[in-house]
Amino acid sequence: MLNKFFVTGNKNKFNEIKKYLPDLQRLDVDLIEIQSLDIKEIIEHKLKEAASKPSLNNTLLIVEDTGLYLDAMNNFPGPLIKFMLKAIGNNGIYKVCKGYDNYRAYATSILGVINTNNEEIKFYSGTVNGRITKPAGNYGFGWDRVFIPEGSDKTFAEMETIEEKNKYSMRKRALNKFIASGILTL
Repeated sequence: MLNKFFVTGNKNKFNEIKKYLPDLQRLDVDLIEIQSLDIKEIIEHKLKEAASKPSLNNTLLIVEDTGLYLDAMNNFPGPLIKFMLKAIGNNGIYKVCKGYDNYRAYATSILGVINTNNEEIKFYSGTVNGRITKPAGNYGFGWDRVFIPEGSDKTFAEMETIEEKNKYSMRKRALNKFIASGILTL
């Protein structure tokens, strides 16, 4: 049986996934995050770096990254969203979309998995369409305050429970594909 670790410094991400994978452990290691518009490239780099640590033999490592794609900006910033948030905040994201009068957006989460025994990497993705709105809500993290997923009238940050958020969540959609793959039985 392989040890299973979710590699992240983000406790919020880990808690969202841990709810569905109770045996999963969190591995908080400093990894280089390359800058790329390709989420898979970012994840693959992190997985290979984490897998190179000698103490992680016989291990399944999981890395997740999410991108927010604004139609008004030709699908930018994608996986660079955390830098955009740091620079202009949620209100700035809203103002950019308002300036173009285009609020359409989508979010994609990709889970990457590596088996340190054979270094095989697999990816599982989930996407949700939605729109950008004025910042609202006190739950969630990151850009949850400005994104309303399709089928809802609330931002992720207005959803009071993880169960409500997961009805729409791109991360949960990726996680469902990952669980369905059967890879956890290794």
